[in-house]
Amino acid sequence: MNIKYLLSFTLLPMLFACGGDNSSSSEESQSSSSEELLSSSNELQSSSSEVLLSSSSMEVSIIYGPNQQKIPSAAVTFSMGANLNDIYNSAADGALFDNLIIQNGTLEDTVHSVTFSYDFMMDETEVTQAQVVATLTAAGESDVLSSIQTSWSTSHDVAHMPSGDNYPANIAFPYYIALYANARSTLEGLTPAYTINTDQSFTTDYSASGYRLPTEAEWEFAARGGTTTDFYWGAFSMPLSDTDSALVSEYAVWKVNSNDLGTDAEGYGPHEVATKLPNAYKLYDMSGNLSEFVNDAWDWHEYASAAVTDPQDASTFSNDMDALHKRGGNWMGYAMFLRSSNRTYYYTAYKEYGVGFRLVKKVL
Repeated sequence: MNIKYLLSFTLLPMLFACGGDNSSSSEESQSSSSEELLSSSNELQSSSSEVLLSSSSMEVSIIYGPNQQKIPSAAVTFSMGANLNDIYNSAADGALFDNLIIQNGTLEDTVHSVTFSYDFMMDETEVTQAQVVATLTAAGESDVLSSIQTSWSTSHDVAHMPSGDNYPANIAFPYYIALYANARSTLEGLTPAYTINTDQSFTTDYSASGYRLPTEAEWEFAARGGTTTDFYWGAFSMPLSDTDSALVSEYAVWKVNSNDLGTDAEGYGPHEVATKLPNAYKLYDMSGNLSEFVNDAWDWHEYASAAVTDPQDASTFSNDMDALHKRGGNWMGYAMFLRSSNRTYYYTAYKEYGVGFRLVKKVL
């Protein structure tokens, strides 16, 4: 509730009491003052109700999922992807780049035009552990929640990952994400976007008002924040200078300020969400922290060269972390994996401990 309303409700009884004890006031003035105060009180109560409704609406967002930002994509065309050969040939340490990206990942070629006919809303942070717990608890999904919490405990024991309310929810099974998205939609009075099958595979209704994972194109457009550079804060070069690394660390949780610290160090593993600088769309951790699932089936192929409008994958997605593309890089990765166009998921012994998600929905 707004502080001024709290103060008003606290002071009103005191004002009535003082007015009643003022012997110098006439009955008429007392009556007039009382009526004014009552009128003011009614107005404040009305305003308070609006504030409480607004607060309640905000609490739904805060409890069940992150606050969302409107992504201004309608009627906008952007160039998706990157020419990796150009980057490779210009890199001072091109051999490392070639080994980790070109020979070990999904190519970002060919750069192509993508146009959107709509704006969309996107979570400004990765979904947190507290938000998953609150949503699945409210939805009565206790068995699924227990499984997720067990995996968080295992990630702490095996990979030394921290846990807590504001840490991003590390979830490696797409089915759990689809279930969470549908539960969040239902709790907020929206139409779920996913149809979940008995084998835990699922399909997407892109016309639904509810939450879903972003498409690859939506994710990259949002991550870029209107920029055309490798990162949403600037260009990429290898090897990184100390100044470059320090700049990356202002925007991203990556190997230098996380994994390289060692398992016993504070700061090892994912960090709490929104501890780094956001991009121009006020989105946090689009680079680093946890890699993020997107709503597109994974494959090794380059993009098609043709221009596309509103690309959407109508596939049936299986409950396998390798079934979907993952974007943004994570706390274990090199800077090259943090690039806005990067499609390579950095495989390590702890790959299942490096992935999370954020959701989108239609602008209503």
